[in-house]
Amino acid sequence: MMHELMSVGKRLPRPDAVPKVTGAAEFGADIKVPGMLAGRILRSPYPHAKIVRIDTSRATILPGVEAIITFQDVPKSPFTRSAMAEALPPGAYKDEVLDQYIITDKARYVGDWVAAVAAIDVSTAEKALDLIDVEYKQLPAVFDPVEAMKAGAPIIHDGKERNIAAIVHYPFNCGDVETALKESDYVVEFSGQNSKQKPCQLEPEVALAYWDTNGRLTVWSPCQNAHLAKKAFARRIFNIGEGCIRWITPTVGGGFGARLSFGVEPVVPCCLR
Repeated sequence: MMHELMSVGKRLPRPDAVPKVTGAAEFGADIKVPGMLAGRILRSPYPHAKIVRIDTSRATILPGVEAIITFQDVPKSPFTRSAMAEALPPGAYKDEVLDQYIITDKARYVGDWVAAVAAIDVSTAEKALDLIDVEYKQLPAVFDPVEAMKAGAPIIHDGKERNIAAIVHYPFNCGDVETALKESDYVVEFSGQNSKQKPCQLEPEVALAYWDTNGRLTVWSPCQNAHLAKKAFARRIFNIGEGCIRWITPTVGGGFGARLSFGVEPVVPCCLR
């Protein structure tokens, strides 16, 4: 006798359909908590540059500024923006891809983070950014991946030979590739080039965070893989127990894979410690 199933074979309504249509859904930028500050990030205008001097004194005395952080104020542990790296099993990397700092003292691309401000509102935070004085020493840059691997190319990430961030051995690779190539009747090699691809979701980069009095961290983020992001935060960035982090994903205003990597999430908790 066939038993009727509750869900299988039936059309089900999206659980977020009504809140989205009625406007009741809360996205990251809609969330407000008592005493919340607004943050903004100062970014490098150069593709490769060492920070010789950074002076935050003028920004610090601006009324409404609550915190300013630089490289000296954040954990020095490198990490990768891709939280998906936490899904790979041990041994998948010959060298792990650890190429990012929360705040850096050496920019590796235009837009790399060199300081962050937390203030009573967005306008004040943006004014504070304009008051931070940074002296850069520009370094040779490289913009082509093939050129970057050649001998004598500028080294962008210290300690990475030929600018190769990592070699990944995926667990589903199997067999002897070299033997297969030798035994093949034909071997075709080609290379191609495409334009840059970037998802263009409507929701801006946003994150909220706070530390409670017991040292537990709560994060609101439109992340598409909250469990891996939480693991990366605990293991890579803040070196705290995973159980000390609560990760909340509100309604996501578009992801398309872009939310598989960190946006502003790593810098937000640092402005509060």
